Amino acid sequence: MTIELYRRYRRALKTTPFNGRFMPYNWSPLPNSMTGELLPYSQMLDDFARELANSINDLTHHENRLRAWASALEGLTAQQIMAAQHEIVGDIATVSLGLPYVIRSRFLFAASHLSHQANRARLPDWVDDLPEDDEIYLETAD
Repeated sequence: MTIELYRRYRRALKTTPFNGRFMPYNWSPLPNSMTGELLPYSQMLDDFARELANSINDLTHHENRLRAWASALEGLTAQQIMAAQHEIVGDIATVSLGLPYVIRSRFLFAASHLSHQANRARLPDWVDDLPEDDEIYLETAD
């Protein structure tokens, strides 16, 4: 891949319309005053919300980059396109394809932990049976 091709990409990125929407941060404010039982919930909610926003924003950013690369590769030979895809574009595409699963997994993980913490704070007879972190799957979030 040449420096000129990367320059083409950067020019294309500047002119590629941004159709996505970034996930905002700090969208889960809690009251300033709360019981100590809710402190773990509060901290987890803040951390999980930030992780989810970061992952969603990564996906949005990668999608825009891929559209810019598609524009930058227009008019090149098949060999030049293949070289660019192998060197740069393929990695961005591979990460982008995996991000929806990452987002889903993080959401399930967050929902499981937050539900568990809320139930611990609200229900005096709550049984602490949340699986270990590496054992949390879709049915755990139910």
